[in-house]
Amino acid sequence: MISSKSLTIKLIPAEKIRRACLLLNPYISATWDFHENAAIIENCDLIITCDTSIAHLTGGMGKKVLLLLKDIPFWTWGLKKETIFWYPSMRLFRHKERDNWYELMERVSNQLNEEVYKLNNH
Repeated sequence: MISSKSLTIKLIPAEKIRRACLLLNPYISATWDFHENAAIIENCDLIITCDTSIAHLTGGMGKKVLLLLKDIPFWTWGLKKETIFWYPSMRLFRHKERDNWYELMERVSNQLNEEVYKLNNH
């Protein structure tokens, strides 16, 4: 578990976010029950995911979620906006250039650092 204290030491580079996702993935992937997933999500401050049922579940629960989208996403996400009226707590991160995940993760990293800053200054 990551505490907010460890996040305040320095900015969080995109590579650290990627590694954290790889570490958590086996636990999340092994959980198929929506009740279990909802319990995990309920205990998180923020969820970062791609277009999966977890994105919909998190948004439906009203929890903060950063959604990573490819350059031409599924129709429900539209093509341009950073928000979606179905899930007010969701922010959409879209590819600006096809298959350039590095640039997208840099923007996610910047947003995550802003979130941590807000938490620490309240």
